[in-house]
Amino acid sequence: MTGLILSLGIFLVICQLGCLEVSGSDCSRYSNGCSIPFGANFFFKQTFTPACDRHDACYKCGVMWNLSRRRCDHTFKDHLKRICRQTFRNPSFNYVRCKFVASIYYAAVRAGGGMGFKTRPKPWCTPAVRACLPI
Repeated sequence: MTGLILSLGIFLVICQLGCLEVSGSDCSRYSNGCSIPFGANFFFKQTFTPACDRHDACYKCGVMWNLSRRRCDHTFKDHLKRICRQTFRNPSFNYVRCKFVASIYYAAVRAGGGMGFKTRPKPWCTPAVRACLPI
């Protein structure tokens, strides 16, 4: 029984470390989260918030570091998929559903995000924001 509890504890620590990697630095201060039109509560909205936060920072400040909208969007897609891999076991229904919904989020920003990408950075775009952007 002690071995099982120890194994579970180690597993939870490893899971937390993986989750911290997804979150990275606190990028939420540069974001409005996963904004969905009309405030709808879409699938995985909370789960995907770290990716949405980074994507918002990229849209608002990325131009300072020569990041294109396409680069911001592709990094967003990669981050969503990584969240699915780290959150759900593959293969599982939730993993497949997560990846499907991630593709919807990505398609939405590609189709409708053009006006959100800033060609002039926001005044608060400082080197501190760089940690939230793609390398």
